[in-house]
Amino acid sequence: MSRIGQAVDAIREDRRSNYLFPTKTASEAVGCHPNKFHDWWYRNRDKLIELGAVHPGELAAELAAIVALAIDLRERRAVKPPLHIRNHGEK
Repeated sequence: MSRIGQAVDAIREDRRSNYLFPTKTASEAVGCHPNKFHDWWYRNRDKLIELGAVHPGELAAELAAIVALAIDLRERRAVKPPLHIRNHGEK
């Protein structure tokens, strides 16, 4: 097994799952029922693995871009206007 595979397996041991995502929030994010997240994840994971076997560099770059977009989205969702601006006009 590769060193990456060993590291991921070590993390998973603590979580006792086949993936690192909390099922409830992950299923909400992708729009599937929590009981179906396992199927959704493995179906898409297998496709990404196949794509990575054919285009590893391109897939790595795309995944890095996706992570950057996700971080940006998370930061934008967390930013709220200051209280005095949110309550502007309210007495």
